[in-house]
Amino acid sequence: MTFAENEAYLQKALGSEASALLIPRTEVEVDRPHVQVDHVRVAFAKILALLHPEPKPIAGIHPSAVVDPTAQLDETVHVGPNCVIEKHAILGPGVVLTSQVYVGPRCSLGADLTIDCGALGATRIGKGSKIDNLVQIGHNVVIGEHSIVIAQSGIAGSSRIGRYVILAGQSGIAGHLSIGDKAVVAAQSGVMHSIPAGEKWMGSPAQPDRKAKRQLIAITQLPEWMKKLKAQFLKDKEL
Repeated sequence: MTFAENEAYLQKALGSEASALLIPRTEVEVDRPHVQVDHVRVAFAKILALLHPEPKPIAGIHPSAVVDPTAQLDETVHVGPNCVIEKHAILGPGVVLTSQVYVGPRCSLGADLTIDCGALGATRIGKGSKIDNLVQIGHNVVIGEHSIVIAQSGIAGSSRIGRYVILAGQSGIAGHLSIGDKAVVAAQSGVMHSIPAGEKWMGSPAQPDRKAKRQLIAITQLPEWMKKLKAQFLKDKEL
């Protein structure tokens, strides 16, 4: 089985060896078994979950894990080998800790986790990358090696973050974008376009930092310009 989200992809799917198709509602004649739906990608993801369900870790705590007696763990939590959970930490329903995960004192992990599994492929975090608190990483996101995603940042689905990238606090990356190696996104920036390698962007919507800084400087000077313009207008009016 395969799927096609639009007419162009439908022609490619018809040329494939797939024996069944999931397609949008169309007037095009289809010469093999198919199902027409309103939201093809959503439907395909649901079918995959039924035909090839993700293995779900069994609830419980591995004997090698170290859990402080004051920590609160929901009965559905899975804690893997050699994990450490410190004092007064809270793990909500469905939280899964694989091997060697450390949860510090008074940390709280809500229901499930904030790194989404892939809709049709994997969500990947590169070696040496650091993810701060309150970060949302969407489905199918790929983060390269040694990048840093700082507190309250969010990356929408299917975006690709390069190597040695810095996403400062509260920055947001829209879906299906590419952030090049060693790029820097300033705090509270809203990125709506892909960023080439090595560039620094800021603002909302984000743009190259030098351009954004010139605009910010111009805005701070606007009251003075308005004052001068008003004075000139009154002078001309008197004349």
